[in-house]
Amino acid sequence: MEEVCYLRNGGEGALVDFVSGHSGQYAEVHAHAAACADCQRFIAEQAALWAALDADSAPEVAADFDRRLYAQLESVDGENWWQRTWRQMAGSAMSGFGRPVAALSLAVALIIGVAIMRQPPTPASAPVAADRPASLQAVNDIDQIEETLEDLEMLSLFANAPRSL
Repeated sequence: MEEVCYLRNGGEGALVDFVSGHSGQYAEVHAHAAACADCQRFIAEQAALWAALDADSAPEVAADFDRRLYAQLESVDGENWWQRTWRQMAGSAMSGFGRPVAALSLAVALIIGVAIMRQPPTPASAPVAADRPASLQAVNDIDQIEETLEDLEMLSLFANAPRSL
């Protein structure tokens, strides 16, 4: 009767069970492994792996680990999402090159703000002359409505912004 190799027929589980000592087919696997070099090599590799896993130990947990973990969880739970985001952004912005970038951004924002405020006011639109076509009047009305909607949208963004920074 021809013997079938465990490795070639998907029986690696039986070999792993043999190494771990939980095999119900201990005698058959042992007899086959004595004659099969591939299975002997697999069993040797598995035995080395099991020995390494048994020798490895988990690192010791610090005595105050639970106290520090719960303190950190409580500090995070007491913050809103925007407070956590602000804290994270401020922490990363103030490290390394974040300070010069933050200062430069503030300076650019101030320059743009001053430039916008110093622009001369645009003249009020002239009253519609009687000789203008009606289609041109409709285009002017649509532009005014669009500008008004954009202004309202911008104001609503300011109204929903957080009050304290």
